[in-house]
Amino acid sequence: MIMKRLVIGLNMFVFVITIQAQTPWDTTTSGQITYSSGLVGIGTTSPDSELHIEGGPWSGIKIKNTTTTGGRGTQNYYLDGNNDGWTMFFGGHYSGQPLRFAPVTGGTQGAVSLSLLDNGNVGIGTTAPSEKFEVYQSDRPRIKLTNSATGTGSSDGAFLGLVNNSPDLNIWNLEDGFIRLATNNLERVRVDNSGNVGIGTPTVPSGYKLAVDGKIITEEVNVSISSAWPDYVFSENYQLTTLEELEAFIKSNKHLPEVPSASEVEANGVKLGEMNALLLKKIEELTLYVIDQDKSINTFRADNDQLRIKNEELRIENKAQQKRLEANSLMLETLLQRIEKLETN
Repeated sequence: MIMKRLVIGLNMFVFVITIQAQTPWDTTTSGQITYSSGLVGIGTTSPDSELHIEGGPWSGIKIKNTTTTGGRGTQNYYLDGNNDGWTMFFGGHYSGQPLRFAPVTGGTQGAVSLSLLDNGNVGIGTTAPSEKFEVYQSDRPRIKLTNSATGTGSSDGAFLGLVNNSPDLNIWNLEDGFIRLATNNLERVRVDNSGNVGIGTPTVPSGYKLAVDGKIITEEVNVSISSAWPDYVFSENYQLTTLEELEAFIKSNKHLPEVPSASEVEANGVKLGEMNALLLKKIEELTLYVIDQDKSINTFRADNDQLRIKNEELRIENKAQQKRLEANSLMLETLLQRIEKLETN
């Protein structure tokens, strides 16, 4: 209603001037009002627009509504110009009322499309913006950005908004470009036009979806791999490399079979999923070696126990034979003594 009164007031002002002012009006203290060829001049005798106002250092329009019905209070509207440009003062400057813009069709005011509160908050689609700039739309509020490189069609540019009645924030680039996030005037994150993400680097190597220039800390990493998990090592027909062959390979290559060398890792890095599977394979092979070694050790222990038993039996037998030899020696010595006595007699 305020904007409606403003439009009506201006129309009546022009209408009155059109009827009454066919020749220039002039005052000695505050300039003149001039009407010429459908143009009205205030402060100028040569108007070049329907309403032309000149003055200085300030010139402007003031509309004041002193009606206090409905609790509105006194409302003032100013449009002033100085050397720095134009300044608009509205009712909120004095009485806390907002400035609102709304379409008028057939004399009927439509919904408010733009609101400016006395605290400087601007709202599009809302009459009560809670921040310096707020956009509201019931289904999908969006802010769209275009320039000379993007075009201005519905499928051009980029937008920031909420989509399809959801609380999800969308940053959408409709062009064949990328999205960058920066702090301290430095690029930190980039999403390229293929969906690849670079953190700390603008370049993602070919074949990769994420590149990070720096360290990563996480509590858990879940890696899915398409190759077979190395439990096949425990199948009965798996051919385990002999320890002799393994020793020869290590002496020749200075690393385990299938494991990349230090130079290969330095040049190509490590694929986490494949490397974990390979390390598990080597652990499983090592487990088989340990099991085989344990069997050999157990066989050796059994054989050793048998040898120890046999040795103990031989020791006992040897001790018995030693006693028999001692008894025989004693008997022999006794016989010899008897023979000596017989010979003496």
